[in-house]
Amino acid sequence: MRELVHHGYAVSPGTLYPMLSRMERDGWLRSSGAGGAKARRSYRITRQGAAVLEGLRAGIAELKRELDQAGRRRTRRPAARLLRTGRERPARAARRRPGAYS
Repeated sequence: MRELVHHGYAVSPGTLYPMLSRMERDGWLRSSGAGGAKARRSYRITRQGAAVLEGLRAGIAELKRELDQAGRRRTRRPAARLLRTGRERPARAARRRPGAYS
C-alpha cells in the first residue's frame, strides 16, 4: 500500500485486496505468505498474467498513438488553413478577441 501511495495512487484496502484476490482466482497472480485475514502476503505475476499485462500495455500504447495523432492533426489544421488562405476566418478570429461578440 505504501508503494502505491508513493507513486501517487490512493487505493483503499477495500478496493485493492478484492482486486488481488480476483486476479489470483483468474490465474493472473500467485500469492504466498502466512494464512489469516491480516497476514502479510506477497504476490507474483503468472505467465497468464504477464500475457494479459502485455495485451493491456499494447492497447494503451495504441490509444496513446491515436491521441497523439489526433492532437497533432488538431493543432496543425488551423496553421495549414492560415497558410492556404493567408488569413483567418472571421468567426475564428473573433473568438480569439475578448468581447468580440459582446
